[in-house]
Amino acid sequence: MTAQFRVPDLQPPSREELGWVVQTARSLLPSGRTLLFFGGLAATAIAGIIEWPVAAAIGVGSALSGQGATHPEPRNGIQHAMQARRAGTNAAGITSA
Repeated sequence: MTAQFRVPDLQPPSREELGWVVQTARSLLPSGRTLLFFGGLAATAIAGIIEWPVAAAIGVGSALSGQGATHPEPRNGIQHAMQARRAGTNAAGITSA
Protein backbone atom coordinates (compact mmCIF):
# COMPACT_ATOMS: atom_id res chain seq x y z
CA MET A 1 0.00 0.00 0.00
CA THR A 2 1.43 3.37 -1.03
CA ALA A 3 0.21 6.84 -0.24
CA GLN A 4 -0.61 9.04 -3.18
CA PHE A 5 -0.72 12.80 -2.90
CA ARG A 6 -2.45 14.77 -5.58
CA VAL A 7 -1.93 18.45 -6.06
CA PRO A 8 -5.28 20.19 -6.35
CA ASP A 9 -5.93 21.99 -9.61
CA LEU A 10 -6.07 25.56 -8.35
CA GLN A 11 -6.70 28.47 -10.67
CA PRO A 12 -5.81 32.04 -9.74
CA PRO A 13 -8.90 34.21 -9.32
CA SER A 14 -9.97 36.32 -12.28
CA ARG A 15 -10.21 40.12 -12.21
CA GLU A 16 -13.99 39.89 -11.97
CA GLU A 17 -13.77 37.60 -8.96
CA LEU A 18 -11.24 39.88 -7.26
CA GLY A 19 -13.38 42.92 -8.01
CA TRP A 20 -16.39 41.20 -6.47
CA VAL A 21 -14.42 40.36 -3.32
CA VAL A 22 -13.15 43.93 -2.95
CA GLN A 23 -16.63 45.39 -3.52
CA THR A 24 -18.16 43.03 -0.97
CA ALA A 25 -15.48 43.83 1.62
CA ARG A 26 -15.96 47.58 1.11
CA SER A 27 -19.71 47.27 1.53
CA LEU A 28 -19.26 45.49 4.86
CA LEU A 29 -16.69 47.90 6.32
CA PRO A 30 -17.68 51.20 7.91
CA SER A 31 -16.52 54.49 6.42
CA GLY A 32 -12.98 55.72 6.94
CA ARG A 33 -14.16 58.39 9.34
CA THR A 34 -15.97 55.80 11.46
CA LEU A 35 -12.91 53.53 11.48
CA LEU A 36 -10.78 56.46 12.59
CA PHE A 37 -13.21 57.24 15.44
CA PHE A 38 -13.29 53.67 16.73
CA GLY A 39 -9.53 53.32 16.28
CA GLY A 40 -8.95 56.45 18.34
CA LEU A 41 -11.36 55.20 20.96
CA ALA A 42 -9.51 51.89 21.14
CA ALA A 43 -6.13 53.69 21.32
CA THR A 44 -7.26 55.83 24.26
CA ALA A 45 -8.47 52.71 26.07
CA ILE A 46 -5.22 50.85 25.39
CA ALA A 47 -3.16 53.84 26.52
CA GLY A 48 -5.16 53.96 29.74
CA ILE A 49 -6.51 57.45 29.14
CA ILE A 50 -10.01 56.06 29.63
CA GLU A 51 -11.01 52.73 31.12
CA TRP A 52 -12.05 49.99 28.70
CA PRO A 53 -15.66 49.72 30.01
CA VAL A 54 -16.11 53.44 29.34
CA ALA A 55 -14.66 53.05 25.84
CA ALA A 56 -16.94 50.07 25.20
CA ALA A 57 -19.98 52.03 26.35
CA ILE A 58 -19.06 54.98 24.14
CA GLY A 59 -18.46 52.66 21.18
CA VAL A 60 -21.74 50.78 21.61
CA GLY A 61 -23.67 54.02 22.10
CA SER A 62 -22.10 55.58 19.03
CA ALA A 63 -22.77 52.52 16.89
CA LEU A 64 -26.40 52.31 17.99
CA SER A 65 -27.08 56.01 17.57
CA GLY A 66 -25.52 56.02 14.11
CA GLN A 67 -27.72 53.23 12.77
CA GLY A 68 -30.77 55.37 12.09
CA ALA A 69 -28.91 58.53 11.17
CA THR A 70 -28.32 57.66 7.52
CA HIS A 71 -31.90 56.74 6.62
CA PRO A 72 -34.31 58.35 9.06
CA GLU A 73 -37.86 57.18 8.46
CA PRO A 74 -40.62 59.30 9.99
CA ARG A 75 -43.71 57.67 11.42
CA ASN A 76 -46.72 57.41 9.15
CA GLY A 77 -48.66 60.13 10.98
CA ILE A 78 -45.77 62.58 10.83
CA GLN A 79 -45.10 61.73 7.20
CA HIS A 80 -48.79 62.24 6.32
CA ALA A 81 -48.83 65.59 8.11
CA MET A 82 -45.66 66.69 6.32
CA GLN A 83 -47.11 65.74 2.92
CA ALA A 84 -50.35 67.56 3.72
CA ARG A 85 -48.42 70.68 4.74
CA ARG A 86 -46.50 70.64 1.46
CA ALA A 87 -49.75 70.26 -0.47
CA GLY A 88 -51.31 73.20 1.39
CA THR A 89 -53.87 71.13 3.28
CA ASN A 90 -54.20 70.25 6.93
CA ALA A 91 -54.22 66.68 8.26
CA ALA A 92 -57.96 66.39 7.56
CA GLY A 93 -57.41 67.28 3.90
CA ILE A 94 -58.90 70.80 4.09
CA THR A 95 -57.09 73.36 1.91
CA SER A 96 -55.77 76.33 3.86
CA ALA A 97 -56.29 79.85 2.59
